[in-house]
Amino acid sequence: MTILSTLLLTIGCAVCAHAQASSPEAAWSSGANIFDGLGDAAALQPPVSVRDAGSGVEVITLSQLADRLSRNPQAVDALMAALKNDSSKLGGWPEMGALDASGQAALAQALKSSDKKFLDSFPTMTVPELRAFVAAYGDKVGMVPEPPVPAQETLALTGRPGQAKDGEFLTEWAPGLYHGDFTRHSASVSYGDEVAVTDALNNLALNAPGQAPVYTLIDQGKPYTDVGAWLSSLLASGHVVTARDRRFFANFGGIWYKQGTQWVSVVTPLWVDTGNVLPSGRKLIVPVAHSELDISIRGPRVNVDMSYYLGVGGGAQFYAQGETNKPWVGGRVARTYQSEAAVGLMARAAVTRRELAAKVKADNLPMGGYGPLGVCNDVEAMITGVPIYPQIRDPKYYQGGTTMDGWAAAQPVDDGRTPPSLERVWDSLAVQDPAQLEVPQARETISELKRVLGR
Repeated sequence: MTILSTLLLTIGCAVCAHAQASSPEAAWSSGANIFDGLGDAAALQPPVSVRDAGSGVEVITLSQLADRLSRNPQAVDALMAALKNDSSKLGGWPEMGALDASGQAALAQALKSSDKKFLDSFPTMTVPELRAFVAAYGDKVGMVPEPPVPAQETLALTGRPGQAKDGEFLTEWAPGLYHGDFTRHSASVSYGDEVAVTDALNNLALNAPGQAPVYTLIDQGKPYTDVGAWLSSLLASGHVVTARDRRFFANFGGIWYKQGTQWVSVVTPLWVDTGNVLPSGRKLIVPVAHSELDISIRGPRVNVDMSYYLGVGGGAQFYAQGETNKPWVGGRVARTYQSEAAVGLMARAAVTRRELAAKVKADNLPMGGYGPLGVCNDVEAMITGVPIYPQIRDPKYYQGGTTMDGWAAAQPVDDGRTPPSLERVWDSLAVQDPAQLEVPQARETISELKRVLGR
């Protein structure tokens, strides 16, 4: 993998779209005042108030951002210096030491010249390059400790609509540049309830069948030690549970640009070379997919939204949905599961959480197993049975004969030697209508793929 391919991954290294406390994609951060005249740290208000931010938001590419910043001749030099600043709010880029002087100079020159070809396909990787980087990054991050689990807990719900604090998921990088996501404002769910429910589900998932439970949830005076049993009790009491298998474009930059009072979203995907070549001779290079379960519970007592995926922030777990998504990441619903089917899917998710945690502990794996045990797509595929692309786990960790090992054996592993089928790539896309694609560099490729498949 080239040193320049490494750089943008150090912005984030998380094949994820969002997370509970801070989006795990990206670490564009600096406390330095770099960009004069590009706005200030005004009250952080979202450009839209729904989770999937789409309409009314301007979207620009990385090269277009560089072009706008070019009004300040010192901007790029200051930017490069700030990204190496370990005293900044999020610690700068801890991997910048891996980028040699020539690599830094090449990126700086591309930013200064607004080099469209370089910046808007940066970085493009093969699957082996992606696997190698994730492994190296995990070695740097180290172990991610699991939070303590109480032996028993009573579920406490307010039932009142509410949200996280404004700005909780957004960090000012420099005047005019921000990293993260906007707080989600919802009139139908309470963020505090989401945190309580996801904590309960994450703890219940650690209980192994046939063994003494490590955690007991008390809900309305009744004890529960199993994810499926508690969710089934909600169904019986008039609740509706829905789980959606969703596709996003992995967001490795996490950048918002504020020009005056207007917020602009910056497109920063990671590109993967699938190894396929389309009839035109164009390589099938697409933005890397992030996949997750998006779950909603609605009823007389519990009204929450949540997600489940494997991320760098703490292994595979349920996450409260306190923030919006960026408009360009998509969010296509590939499949929807209702009632008992949704509960069954969440019970399978619980198995993956428990068994992945056991593998992490047994082998002292960094980043909650992210990389060696796979990424979000591996785990989503094991839960749903759908072969999402790419999956990069190391099969040696799935030879123990457990339930999850069996699920893993039924899924492909991508090593770069055999290209995926065109249908599999297509099913993994976050957007399948090129007209709706907010990643302009991918429009021609996805349009041709659509024609080839006759979709």
